[in-house]
Amino acid sequence: MNAAQQTAKQLSSVTFFEFRNILKSWRFIIPLAITLGIFAMAFITGSDAARAHEYDPVEFLRAMVGSSALLLGIYAAVSSSDSLSSEYDKKTGLVLFTKPVSKYTIYSGKLLSRYLLGLIIISIYYVLAYLSCILVCSHAPVPLGLSFLLSLLYLFAAIGIAMFFSSISPKSMVATMLSFMTLVVLTLFIQSITISSFEPWYSFSYSSGAIENIVSDRCTIFTSNGAGSFSTNEYIPETVISTIVMGIYGVFSTLFSAVFFRYRTL
Repeated sequence: MNAAQQTAKQLSSVTFFEFRNILKSWRFIIPLAITLGIFAMAFITGSDAARAHEYDPVEFLRAMVGSSALLLGIYAAVSSSDSLSSEYDKKTGLVLFTKPVSKYTIYSGKLLSRYLLGLIIISIYYVLAYLSCILVCSHAPVPLGLSFLLSLLYLFAAIGIAMFFSSISPKSMVATMLSFMTLVVLTLFIQSITISSFEPWYSFSYSSGAIENIVSDRCTIFTSNGAGSFSTNEYIPETVISTIVMGIYGVFSTLFSAVFFRYRTL
């Protein structure tokens, strides 16, 4: 068996081990329960909005997909924020790091297992949203699939951010708090306000709004104030820019957390 085959075998073993442990723990059960709870509330809100607009499926789905970033943020914070720090905090790394497995392989297995479980959760959510939209409005718009793809990119970035906090935090609790503040509290705050003075296009939380806006096809509308100046009542995340921003957050947070985990000592 050559080095590449050995690494692949080790990666699959670590991924399966982590996948099985999370699947049987509260780190999967709680996000799954929250998913069903968020779906129930979004269904009620979306149904009311659809009835008020002659059963427009876009109005129904805005409530559904608008909650996906919050859902994924909660999942990432719960499942990934202590994925690396716990090896140091609970001293389990004393056993794990003595095995003939690269830290990069361990990191990759942890990342893949959490992404696969997140994929299961968000897939369940979007399938329920699709079926509910057909039930309430008789059809679902095509951009729902694009919204799902954006949510997968957001999931990658959210897990990367949570694992970055986990790689640098001295305690698991610190990593969990930082992840919740960034992925849940800040996202709720950004989604609850109307931004009109400037556009924070560089914000990860602001960019998550593209998951909803790609369904409703909303965009920023500027009005002229005279003398060549323009203003808007609300900035709307632009899909292409938001996709790039989420991708950058995902790639760099993943790379930095992998390197910090590799060179961190017990």
